[in-house]
Amino acid sequence: MGTIAIIASASGGIEPIFALVYKRTQCLDNEEMYEVNPYFEKLAKENGFYSQGLIDKILKRGSVRELKEIPEKIKKIFVTSHDISPEDHIKMQAAFQKFTDNVVSKTVNFPNSAMKKDVKKGLYFFI
Repeated sequence: MGTIAIIASASGGIEPIFALVYKRTQCLDNEEMYEVNPYFEKLAKENGFYSQGLIDKILKRGSVRELKEIPEKIKKIFVTSHDISPEDHIKMQAAFQKFTDNVVSKTVNFPNSAMKKDVKKGLYFFI
């Protein structure tokens, strides 16, 4: 989600949540701020599993998928863009594109470990 969307408290369109926790560095004073998805934070506190240690784990891993301290029903709600396969990103874009006359912009996220063959496979899936 871009800076303007954050300032306006708007969504990122059809994009899934990029990260439940991320670090943002302010450009004016180089101060680091931690951003936590407010819906995740609320549910975590209400269900008694919120802690700074958990937030640090999520920041490091980028996903809650493998964290045992988070209930399965919560994990199913908070799927991030890196939890979704490139093929499913493309299917999502196609589903929205089918019902609009305008272009639908969509980001496909690959893990840092992705190889050229993975990107090629995603491109061929699209075509």
